[in-house]
Amino acid sequence: MALDAALLELVPRFGYALVFILGVLEALPLVGIVVPGHATLLLAGVAASAGLLDIRLVIASALAAGIVGDALGFYISRR
Repeated sequence: MALDAALLELVPRFGYALVFILGVLEALPLVGIVVPGHATLLLAGVAASAGLLDIRLVIASALAAGIVGDALGFYISRR
């Protein structure tokens, strides 16, 4: 199996989790400088347009990641 085919098989399996994790990390103070959250959302949108991901779940994952990341960043900053 070629590497590109193997990577394409991973997108539907881990795509939503990757959007969520990188979105949370991007919202954290200082960590967000090095985490490519916007690029992740762009690639998730491309994957959704190709039929590999559901755009509604991509939006829900990104929304949840932003809320959780902001709340976590606020909590960390308050301590």
